[in-house]
Amino acid sequence: MKKNHETEKADTSFSDEVKEKKKRKALDGRPKKRRKTKIAMYAYIFLLMLCPTIASSLISYSATIVITPVKGSMSLYVNTDDMTRTGWKRFGANPHLDAIDYDANYLSVKSTNKEAGDFGFIDSGKSTEIIENVTVQLYSKQNQTGDNLEVVVWNGSNWASLGLREISTSWNWVNWTATTQLDSWTKIDGAKIYFVSHRQPGVNTFLVDSARLQVVYSSEP
Repeated sequence: MKKNHETEKADTSFSDEVKEKKKRKALDGRPKKRRKTKIAMYAYIFLLMLCPTIASSLISYSATIVITPVKGSMSLYVNTDDMTRTGWKRFGANPHLDAIDYDANYLSVKSTNKEAGDFGFIDSGKSTEIIENVTVQLYSKQNQTGDNLEVVVWNGSNWASLGLREISTSWNWVNWTATTQLDSWTKIDGAKIYFVSHRQPGVNTFLVDSARLQVVYSSEP
């Protein structure tokens, strides 16, 4: 009985020793974890003070998504000439200004304050894209410098002048900005124009070979 009692006592001591070692190990681990946390916090604070942009980027980089709009452009050429305004001479076949094809189809005038129109354009086929810029363009020339053409656009409810532009003595696209007047796809698809000669005294001839709407737009990818 004495021997068994001593054996039981030894087993109890050994068990208590094992428990004590585990307890010390657990206690020793806690300060180490706290030390690691403090070191990481101090490192971030130092990085934030040294270069806040980098620190901020490290936090927000994974959550930042940049969507770049897709840009596009189209040329909508004349496809109708209702011949409401007949101050200019017409050559060739209606609609006269649907392509660059001088001298098969074009308009010409030698007088001032003469109107030609009304010209409509092909549909865009667009509806949801963001309209960024709309330009009325005439492919035109004049025989001598100093004279101007005026373009007037139909915006769906009234006619609006886009102002005068001097025409080159060589064939070029001449531009009139119409972004404000044609600020929706409905207005673009229903747009019409006519143009007016503004000539100083003297002999001069205006020629217009083609007309179109140039539309720049964007949409989400």
